[in-house]
Amino acid sequence: MDELMQAMNTAAIAHWRASPAEAHVDLGLSPFLATHPDSALADLARRCLSGDVVWLRMPPASKASILAAEARLGISLPPSYKQFLSVSNGFLMPGNYISTLLPVELIQPFGNENATIASDWRSMLEEEASEDEPWLMARLGDAIQLSGPPGKGEDFVLLDPTFMHPGEENEIVTYWTQLQEHHSSFVAYLESALAGLLNLTAFLQKGTDR
Repeated sequence: MDELMQAMNTAAIAHWRASPAEAHVDLGLSPFLATHPDSALADLARRCLSGDVVWLRMPPASKASILAAEARLGISLPPSYKQFLSVSNGFLMPGNYISTLLPVELIQPFGNENATIASDWRSMLEEEASEDEPWLMARLGDAIQLSGPPGKGEDFVLLDPTFMHPGEENEIVTYWTQLQEHHSSFVAYLESALAGLLNLTAFLQKGTDR
């Protein structure tokens, strides 16, 4: 996990530096700063806005904070997510491609701050009565929000507290306004996010070389 997070850190900074100049105005961090101004991750975000930051990870989460989150949420957090927390309690993501991963103290049911989105999905599914809709969307409010608030649009990383994969891994869903991508574990999500960052950065760098 430590090696994967080092790769994520390198890729995130490369993407930040390759982004168009206008994307650097607030680095997509203003919504996070407005919502969680007292978080230790907000301190890192402010340093990121004021200068050149080379480390986007946070110190590891304590066992006590992980246990407290599990008690508060009424679930056992999956092994690969706890491995992530043991390396970095949250991860700052400058830019608008991927939302910042929250410290474990701030993760919560999606419906707490996004009840309207969850209600809209429930209403749509009831009206359409379609079995083809993503199964999580009918109970979106109960999903555990691991990221956010998004820098732009509706972009969240969610943990499904009900659907389990082998190894006691909860399904992780990246949710955009009309699209969802499903991952069999949190580490699978991180690997997918890393690949996406590398591809997008290569595209941006190719554009600047023309």
